[in-house]
Amino acid sequence: MADGIQYNSPRQSMLTDSNSTNSVTDNNFVSTRLTRKPVSKDPAGFQLASKQEQIIYDQKGLDYASNLPFVNKRDAAGNLIINGTVQEVTDEEAAQYNETVIVEANDRLYTNRSVNRAIDTQFKYFKFPPTIISRQTDIGEIDVELPENELDVFSARYTPSFVIQWFTMAPSYAITNGPYGFQKLEYNNVLRGPQQNDPGTYMITPELIESGKNLRMKYAVDVHNSYPIGSVNKDGDPANVGFRARLQRTSADYRPALTNAGTTYKLVAPEGWDTLNGEHTVLNREMRPWDKWYIQGVCGTTGNGRYVADKSYWEIEAVDP
Repeated sequence: MADGIQYNSPRQSMLTDSNSTNSVTDNNFVSTRLTRKPVSKDPAGFQLASKQEQIIYDQKGLDYASNLPFVNKRDAAGNLIINGTVQEVTDEEAAQYNETVIVEANDRLYTNRSVNRAIDTQFKYFKFPPTIISRQTDIGEIDVELPENELDVFSARYTPSFVIQWFTMAPSYAITNGPYGFQKLEYNNVLRGPQQNDPGTYMITPELIESGKNLRMKYAVDVHNSYPIGSVNKDGDPANVGFRARLQRTSADYRPALTNAGTTYKLVAPEGWDTLNGEHTVLNREMRPWDKWYIQGVCGTTGNGRYVADKSYWEIEAVDP
């Protein structure tokens, strides 16, 4: 109790490890005064219990019963009867109160051997070398064709620059202040594949020839007639513009240029848009080291025939013969 004075019993218990020489002592119980009357000595006169009494106390607990009438009084149901007061009383008045309650924790001694018998604490080590058991199951013949994951270093995809708003095609007729006829289109933007030694070109290498691959080339040129709607030519007809594109080769062994490789043509009305699509396969047996391939274009007007990068591309795919 908070208002009482605590008494420590002289009886002590010894906690001992059976596998160790160390021991620990601890006071086993505390008696607490329930009155506020200070007492200078132990009024109960506690004595050490005999061995037989100790067995009974260990079974029932030291706080279960007492031979002193004012300690741990209980009713028929075993409930503690507390008859105390917080008022100051004289020694004569204190006799009418059962003013002492014993509270004690029972300690038990467990040896390491008994714990090890009850709990399997031993670590099971692996045995070396390990034994490997192989189980084979006959699942029959499996016919699986695995794809070849060879690295494709020859295919490519090029486009005109997306930074430039538009490009101008050369006219098909002669002019004095610029190029005319078929001119190489500026497919200089490398999205994937070999880098271009010469801007806008694809170069045939000895490694490509040795691979035995053919090249399937597809291209698209997004063209625009920039004449305003309603424009007419000198004959009074609508100012339609014809666009033409093709694939061209410059050979290192002076073979003649091609004239109709993947040629395509579209006629576009003023302020109109269209796409030139062409395709050509370069056979491996026709390849020469350092051949250069590129896209050429031409239109039927000066300054108003344009192409943009929006839908334009040049796809080059290395394929088996």
